Amino acid sequence: MSYKKVVFAAITLAFIGMAATTSTAYAQSSETTGNVVGIWNDPGSEFVFTLDRNGTCGSQQFHISRSSSNYKEMVAMVLTALAANKTLGVYVTGCKMMYGTNRNIISHGFLLR
Repeated sequence: MSYKKVVFAAITLAFIGMAATTSTAYAQSSETTGNVVGIWNDPGSEFVFTLDRNGTCGSQQFHISRSSSNYKEMVAMVLTALAANKTLGVYVTGCKMMYGTNRNIISHGFLLR
C-alpha cells in the first residue's frame, strides 16, 4: 500500500470517528427548562441547583462540575435566573446517583425572558 493511500485511510477513519462521537454526544443530551427554586454550592466538586420540574433523570436536582470549562458562566446564569425570576434552560448529558436520587448532570444552558 502506498504512503498516500495510508494517509488517506487514516484521515478518513479520523473523520468517521469524530462524526460518530459528535452524533452520540448530541443524541444523549436532552433539554429541560424551568424556574430555579434552590441553589447549593457543594464544597466538593459541583454546583447544584433545583428547578421546579424534573429533568430526564427523574429528579429536580441539576449539577455542573467545577471542572467544566463553562463552570463560572453556568453559575452566573443560574444566579441570574434565580435573582431575576427568569426561566433557565439546561442540557442534561448524564445521570448520577447521589443520596438516593438520580441527579441530572448538565453541560450548558440558556436563559429565557
